[in-house]
Amino acid sequence: MKLGVLTTLYADRSFEAVLYTAKEAGLDCVEIGTGNYPGDAHIDVVGLLASEAARRSYLDAVSARGLEISALSCHGNPLHPQRDKAIASHDVFRRTVEVAGKLGVPCVNLFSGCPGDSEEARFPNWVTCAWPTDFQEILEWQWKEKVIPYWKAQAAFAKSNGVRLAFEMHPGFVVYNNATLLRLREACGEAVGAQSHPIHPFRPAHDRATAPALGCSRNPRFPAGASAMTGSRGAAGGEVTITAATVGSSISAWTESSTGTPNSAAVAGARLPPATARNRPPRLCFARHSAKVRAM
Repeated sequence: MKLGVLTTLYADRSFEAVLYTAKEAGLDCVEIGTGNYPGDAHIDVVGLLASEAARRSYLDAVSARGLEISALSCHGNPLHPQRDKAIASHDVFRRTVEVAGKLGVPCVNLFSGCPGDSEEARFPNWVTCAWPTDFQEILEWQWKEKVIPYWKAQAAFAKSNGVRLAFEMHPGFVVYNNATLLRLREACGEAVGAQSHPIHPFRPAHDRATAPALGCSRNPRFPAGASAMTGSRGAAGGEVTITAATVGSSISAWTESSTGTPNSAAVAGARLPPATARNRPPRLCFARHSAKVRAM
């Protein structure tokens, strides 16, 4: 198990100062933002792409402190219906994949993005309701015309650079739960994986830890394959158990409406803790195959 930090948290400090902080804290790795929402305070992507010497110097600064780069992060919205915003996110993504390949960084962390509801849309339209059926028509149009064509091409590009794409399943974007992540992976191939984030299982419609089953992102904050927040390892091939301290309202109705079919948490009658308990650290053991959620 390795622990790291997203350097965006220290955007007001120099790269060297952040590396010193990470080392002093006993961390093993750093995740570096390359633009879009995370910003690029600690990397000059264009400069690194242009110079092998610059890349060697950059990697030496990290390795000299006993650290490694676990991932590059470029979370944005390349599917945004406003073309200028989509192009800006796309360009950052492409440069990030290229520089990750040249630096030997295995993963790029990102959002899937979210398109609008038509070619004339100005803003993203995140569909979370199955009825009336207009919403299902929007959703199918988004996936057929925008999501799959775009990410199928980008997954091939990432694969050609020796990089895997670790999608953070996040509200507001088309990939926001297990079903949508697996739908994207099925359409685009094994270059598509998940960025494991321990808070998301406590958000509606995201009930299982999918990342390890996909063999993808070792989130430098809480790596896949380990027990987030507790530091103990889960048993390989075992079950994923999320234990909540308090039982609150059921997530069943929300997940069934948003995906069209109940997910495993809903079927099992899993419940979210009330708002006052949601910030309590969960026991979250990541394993490889199946998952079970229970409330205690």
